[in-house]
Amino acid sequence: MHGTLPDILAIGLTDRPDNEQNVIEDVQRIRNHPLVPEDIPIYGYIYDVKSGKLMKVSEATKVGKAK
Repeated sequence: MHGTLPDILAIGLTDRPDNEQNVIEDVQRIRNHPLVPEDIPIYGYIYDVKSGKLMKVSEATKVGKAK
């Protein structure tokens, strides 16, 4: 069973301790969703609330690579 795309994206908004692994799993989930075209790359970042910086999760980029 698949949720809607907003449901899938909302999964990444929870507070979970292993941020990098969670971003990778979220990107995999989005990448495999039937409503997301295969030729669109999916990227994953972690936002640091204190510094305001985005940190790229390299493994998420590999998982989200366009086909």
